[in-house]
Formats: sequence, C-alpha cells, structure tokens
Amino acid sequence: WAPYSSTVFAAVTSDGKVHIFDLAANKHEPFCEQKVVKRAHLTHVLFNQYEPVLLVGDNRGGVNSLKLSPNLRKVEPIPVPEPVKGQPRRLPPTRRYVEVAKMDRLLGATDFKIEPTATQELEAAGEGGGVSEDATDAPAPTK
Repeated sequence: WAPYSSTVFAAVTSDGKVHIFDLAANKHEPFCEQKVVKRAHLTHVLFNQYEPVLLVGDNRGGVNSLKLSPNLRKVEPIPVPEPVKGQPRRLPPTRRYVEVAKMDRLLGATDFKIEPTATQELEAAGEGGGVSEDATDAPAPTK
C-alpha cells in the first residue's frame, strides 16, 4: 500500500509487470501498468516512505527503482474547517483521519452484484430441490 494514500497499492506479476491501482478512481482496473523486466519474474514491491519511488524485486535478485509520475502520487488535500464566529477555532483533521475516512467511504459504497446460486435459480423456476417438511428423517419431538 502507498504510504501517502489509503486507496493506492501496487502489485507485481510473474510476466514482469507492475500494476498500480487506485481504488478511489477505479476498483476493477489498474490505474497504470508498466513492464519492468523481460526475463525475470517480479516477486516484491515496496513504496518508499519519503520519496515518490517504487522498488521492485525479481526472482534473480535484481532490484529496479521506479519514480512515480505526479498523477500516481496525488494526495487529497486536508479540508480546513471554516471559522465560526463566537466559537473556538477547530483544528483541521489529521492526514490519518482523512485517509481512514476515504477508505471507509470506499468500503461503504460497494458495487458488486450477487449472483444467484444454482439452487436459488431452480427454486425461482419452480424446480426447487428443497426438502419438504414431511420428508425429513428427524424424529418427532417428545414431551
């Protein structure tokens, strides 16, 4: 995960590509991808904590450094609360608070479709394979 955004992460593949995802922009497609090596398999990826650099390691012991373009390192500005006359000045939220709120919004807005199971499709078509109550092997309750 990127140290500057709670919704940006990188993934590497065995075919030598680095994929950068920004879940806030698109949950299903990478924001960008770059072929880094031709003959080796990428195995590790790490964001630099202080600089816009991504380190990528491969199965042959090689390490490549990639500088992230400005589009890949956009940081959401911290909103500054408006001063209200007669009330004490409020402090702006911290970067951590802003990033947690961004991820909460992302997780709260799920956009997945639940596919019906085969059993549900059969039941909807009137061919339900459900077990009727009188076909159970359960013993009758006793007093």
